[in-house]
Amino acid sequence: MPVEDALKPDVLDGLSQASQQTTKGSYNKNSHSFAILQKLNPITVAQAASWFCRLVTTLEKILHLPQREWKCKEPVI
Repeated sequence: MPVEDALKPDVLDGLSQASQQTTKGSYNKNSHSFAILQKLNPITVAQAASWFCRLVTTLEKILHLPQREWKCKEPVI
């Protein structure tokens, strides 16, 4: 199932449950999201989330960024 098809409440509940017993405590979007984003591999995310490729491609065009080394697995609309 593409990550975009997952219901937001289910994802947040899963993150909360998975992180309850960690040293940093239960997942909190405000305090954990940026740290998690820094650790993500864009290639892995692109393979799981087609909308990510669309976002990256749009930002590259708007910001006139150099071409990235990796490609999206599906054509971006």
